[in-house]
Amino acid sequence: MRTTPVLKPILLFFLWLLVYHVYGHDTRMTQSMINFSKGKATMNTRMFGDDLQNALIKHYKKEINLTQFYKAPFPDEVKKLIQGYMNYHFHLTVNTKKVNLAILSLAWDQASFKLGEPVLIIEMSSNDPIASVKQIKIHNSFLNHIFDQYNFVHINMNGKEEEILTFENGEEEAEISF
Repeated sequence: MRTTPVLKPILLFFLWLLVYHVYGHDTRMTQSMINFSKGKATMNTRMFGDDLQNALIKHYKKEINLTQFYKAPFPDEVKKLIQGYMNYHFHLTVNTKKVNLAILSLAWDQASFKLGEPVLIIEMSSNDPIASVKQIKIHNSFLNHIFDQYNFVHINMNGKEEEILTFENGEEEAEISF
């Protein structure tokens, strides 16, 4: 894990989209944004729908078809499967206390359909109050068990970006202090 200036991951993301569009879908990535504000944490994660579908099939060893929900609401059973996968592969600890995140919504990024690879946006929130943030530990293994994976995690405090963590080449752990 390493922290990166704000501009570099954004440029890498757009370069990756260009390479993806020209050469295909060989490199995988997720992007998560965690915002600490008003005593709680919210997280928005973006990942390609087909990648998540493959991960869910491998994780649960059963057939799952997310594409049928492009225009229909996700049923509770599918939300529970995605919640279970997210909880298994992403752990957030703040000031030595584990933070439980629950899904608030699942939605498809309509602009991503133009590239031919729909992106699912997963919005999650903490249920328990969070005091002032002094230390954050993150375990992020989204899709690592399937692909060579890049996971970016943006850390925001009250709407202001503080850190961008880059997980690559199988890295899964990060810790930062404020």
